[in-house]
Amino acid sequence: MIGHIAYSLYKKHKIEYIEDKKAEGTALTDEELKPFNDISSVDSAIQNYRIQAELILQDFTNSALEESFEEMQKQAINNHSEILKEVVKPLVPKNWTSFWVGMASSFVFALLLALVGFILKAQGSTLTIFSIKPSEQIQNK
Repeated sequence: MIGHIAYSLYKKHKIEYIEDKKAEGTALTDEELKPFNDISSVDSAIQNYRIQAELILQDFTNSALEESFEEMQKQAINNHSEILKEVVKPLVPKNWTSFWVGMASSFVFALLLALVGFILKAQGSTLTIFSIKPSEQIQNK
């Protein structure tokens, strides 16, 4: 892959060189391109093309991995919320069900209070509630 990218960079460089010469009004022959080919074939030029190709491939790979990571992260969040909905769904009572459960528990609590009151009344016990008026509180302080 790096070799293909490096070769593409070389061809791009060669095309730019030829177009620059044409813009100057010079039409190049194969013989006149020989110095360009010789310079481009030097080990340092080949190494330069290779380094550029590696950087291009690295940038492409990083971009692709970043996009894949973001997509996987979104999918994980969506999957997590769907799983939580499925887990919580049976635990949350429906609106009418919770209404009737609340009514029933209030009724049972009222019956228990009434039962305790009847038992205390049957035993002869009285329940007295003392309340202090606000003016009495101020005078006592």
